Amino acid sequence: MPVRVQKELMIARPPSQREAHTGLPSNAAGTITRTLLWKILAIVFLTVTASSFLADLLHFESYLLASLSTALLCALISLPLVFIEVVLPAVRIITEEATRGTERRIEAILESVSDGIIISTLEGRILFANRAMHQLLDHPQGSMRGKLTADLSPKSYAALRAADVAAFLAGESCTLLNQGSREGTAIRSTGEEFPVDVTWNSLPALGPSEKPQFVAILREITARKRREAALRESEALFRTLADMAPAYIWMADADGYLNYLNKGWLDFRGRTLEQELNFGWAEGLHPEDYQRCLDTFEQTVKTRTPYEMEYRMRRHDGEFRWLLDRGVPLWDAERKLAGFVGLCVDVTVRKQAVDALRASERRFRELLEGLPVAVRIVQDDKLVFANLADAHLHGYSRPEQELGLDPAEQVAPAESLKLAELHRRRMAGESVPRRMEVRRRRRDGSEVLTEIEAERTFFDGRPASLVVIRDLTDRKRVEVYEKLLPVCCVCGKIRNDDCGQQGAGDWQRLDQYLTRHSDAEFSHTFCPDCFHDYKQKNLPGR
Repeated sequence: MPVRVQKELMIARPPSQREAHTGLPSNAAGTITRTLLWKILAIVFLTVTASSFLADLLHFESYLLASLSTALLCALISLPLVFIEVVLPAVRIITEEATRGTERRIEAILESVSDGIIISTLEGRILFANRAMHQLLDHPQGSMRGKLTADLSPKSYAALRAADVAAFLAGESCTLLNQGSREGTAIRSTGEEFPVDVTWNSLPALGPSEKPQFVAILREITARKRREAALRESEALFRTLADMAPAYIWMADADGYLNYLNKGWLDFRGRTLEQELNFGWAEGLHPEDYQRCLDTFEQTVKTRTPYEMEYRMRRHDGEFRWLLDRGVPLWDAERKLAGFVGLCVDVTVRKQAVDALRASERRFRELLEGLPVAVRIVQDDKLVFANLADAHLHGYSRPEQELGLDPAEQVAPAESLKLAELHRRRMAGESVPRRMEVRRRRRDGSEVLTEIEAERTFFDGRPASLVVIRDLTDRKRVEVYEKLLPVCCVCGKIRNDDCGQQGAGDWQRLDQYLTRHSDAEFSHTFCPDCFHDYKQKNLPGR
């Protein structure tokens, strides 16, 4: 803006009510009235006087002709004078006042902007600085006008401005001038430097003789820089933690292309980040898992939902390892999809342990199913496993027929409460008898005497009771047979098998056997029948 116009800007006043009706600033109407009114009156007076004098010199005898001549002379004399002395100055005043009004409105707009604005000359002298610029640089309002921009800027700015102005005048490319927004540094009146976004542009000259002017717009970015620094620190912390994590961490954009992999993944794969980004990671998938894995990931990208899957990935040494991969979508503050993040864990050892456990359980089941004694597993008061011998003992043809039954239903009613209490104590870890005789109820309602032996165990990862059941029917028969004393039906002697092999003991008289096996004392005598026979044989005639 010209200096003269800027002076007018400094004395701008609010428009009056008259200005709103006329379309002209109030001081424009006053200027026209004060400056041109007396010129109009003087021109009218002089033209009327001169016209009358000339009409008198011509000696018109007709009054009408004299009046017409006077009017014609007034018009010929007054119109050029009015145009030159009145109309042209009025137009100039109106134009200048309209320009001032426009510039006042522009100034009001610039003053309302929150960014700092400076308009300077070619030499760098400040023509205008808005309120925000004074506040930004911590200068009193209006104190920056007329100062050089180099005096209010960091030292490095002076050389940059001189070089850019010279390049601009020479028509060459500039570093900062007319290059859009750039980050720079400003300085407050206290000497404190702070970061700003700078936009420095040239203004078109108002005429061929006018020098170009420049406008600079400054916006403080201290808060943004702090946020960026905090974000960089957060990202650095995340990457550090991610690289230290004992898992493989990845991130992908909203289309599913990987844009980050932590150090653990790269070490696992033995490849560079560039090789693994986007879909390079899929090159290590096991052929049997390749399509399933990509289909799962593609479905996740489409539905934007979490997922979990296991697949085999080639390690740097060529071995395929099982990975458990969990991924979730990431949402920004506006709930728009920002991408995906996931975590992979090597579960090969766990898979091997699970497979070994399953094989062990399979062998254990095969062993139990092949045992000749009844074996069952009770958990949560339900029968969860039984072998074929257990099914036959309880009157079933297949073990599956009794799975899910309450074990208490297969015990004689008189003993069910006792067994339930023992099972409860065993599950609580208390000491209980391992063996006991129990009468069990078969499918047809008959009862059988058994001996049970129970131990606390785990089944499918939860506490349970392992129960072994032996049928005592045959054993009881043997015990009864073994308890019978062999007595000779002729001489009445008893066989003593205590000290020898069963069936090979010494035959002894009853009194000798009883003396050995009891504390009783004997007195020898005769029963009446034996005494009668003894008398006949040994004491005849008596």
